[in-house]
Amino acid sequence: MTSKEEAINRLRTILSKYVPQEALERLVDYIVRRGVHLRITRSRESKYGDYMHPHGDKQYHAISINGDIPHLFFLKVLLHEMAHLETYLKYKNSVRPHGLEWQTEYRNILIAYIDCFPDDIQTLLRKYTSKIPLSRSLASTLRKKLIHYGMEGEKDNAKTSQYQTLNDLIPGTEFHLVRKPNTTFTALERRRTRWLCRNKDNGQLYLVHGTSEIIATP
Repeated sequence: MTSKEEAINRLRTILSKYVPQEALERLVDYIVRRGVHLRITRSRESKYGDYMHPHGDKQYHAISINGDIPHLFFLKVLLHEMAHLETYLKYKNSVRPHGLEWQTEYRNILIAYIDCFPDDIQTLLRKYTSKIPLSRSLASTLRKKLIHYGMEGEKDNAKTSQYQTLNDLIPGTEFHLVRKPNTTFTALERRRTRWLCRNKDNGQLYLVHGTSEIIATP
């Protein structure tokens, strides 16, 4: 077996722990074909994933995804970052990060992978991808449902979440993230889709997505 085959098999083995089986081979093919350096990270308060285009001495596409998120949501985040990659290939840095160009690429990728999601999620995805610009409210609903699938063992996700989101708070409220319950944050101010928050333990500032599920402190 060649070193390239060994590397692909390692990628397949690692990725199989994080994504639905239906998506595995397509993702492996994409990552190899685009020369993506995929990194699975520890939990990050400020983001679930990111994409970095080639620059300096790093002449490769880099994608990182948090390893502590449910596998259906992991797939959605990975597809999100793949859309950034495809947008960069077509437009470089000449368009907005989540502008209409990126939304078009993301819609096309979601449609290509729609069969990898459960039937009820497919229904929501068809509605979400039906037009550009993409609906922010449907994006929020999709995110909550995918996280709920992971929290409920991927059974019936008809129930609504028991948690508040960061968008439910007012500035100055202290809270814990559901996925990081031992850390206390203070919500400082809302900045479009994210909130500027301070970690009370170390004083560091983070931008946290407004739809993040939280537990407000008494």
